[in-house]
Amino acid sequence: MRSDGGRERDGREWAIVPAPDTAVTHQTQSAGIQSVEVGVSVLHALAHFGRPATLGQIASQANMQPSKIHRYLSSFVRTGFAQQTESGEYELGPALRRLGFLAIRQSDPYRIVAERTARLREANGHTVFLAVWGDAGVTIVRWLNGVDAPMISFRLGSTLPLQRSATGRLYLVYLPKKVTAQLLQREPPLSNLSAKLEEIRSSGFSTSVDEILPGVRAFAAPIFGAEGDLFASVTVLETGSAGRSDSEIVRDLLVATAEASADVGHNS
Repeated sequence: MRSDGGRERDGREWAIVPAPDTAVTHQTQSAGIQSVEVGVSVLHALAHFGRPATLGQIASQANMQPSKIHRYLSSFVRTGFAQQTESGEYELGPALRRLGFLAIRQSDPYRIVAERTARLREANGHTVFLAVWGDAGVTIVRWLNGVDAPMISFRLGSTLPLQRSATGRLYLVYLPKKVTAQLLQREPPLSNLSAKLEEIRSSGFSTSVDEILPGVRAFAAPIFGAEGDLFASVTVLETGSAGRSDSEIVRDLLVATAEASADVGHNS
């Protein structure tokens, strides 16, 4: 430890190291901070629902008194870790989502997959995004605009419908039904869903036309992990301005996702 502002050398650059709090005893440091651990359990209880939840529901899930839960939630709302809806229910907040996305992007497998996604965008010039399954469903964790980027509202952190998006249907095919059932029940039924899912099983990729926005075609393919489970997905958006055929787009997409699957340990 140095005396110049609490800084010490980390090997390549200066890093700020907080000065120790003299009020914190060695016993407290080793035992942890109980209030922080309780707060984390409240966040886990909130995340459990995958949708806005009432104070009573969160308290029941956390097995805590509502008055105690309310104090934690008030702090989380002030710091952006939670937010309240117009109806007074609670849901995870933007600050917590940002931390989650950063954690995903900093993990080695996702960083490797993200690099593959970037190379695909560079090769074909189309808008490309990487999605994973989260508590709220299919969630975009990386978005790369192409030269023909469509003007749509989906961006980093957006969630996609399961039935009415090429990406969402991948997860209906490759995830266990028990994982997607709750979110699927909240969507109005799609009459030809079974036929679309069977096409994905046969071809290994998913397509859609005009579902996201008129004039936009989407092509999505899965990335599998070491155990053969669905790890992530890559989707290419095309508006027709690049002059490439569907078969060319699909070919490049399937090559990229196969290589990404191999990168994260999948043995096809």
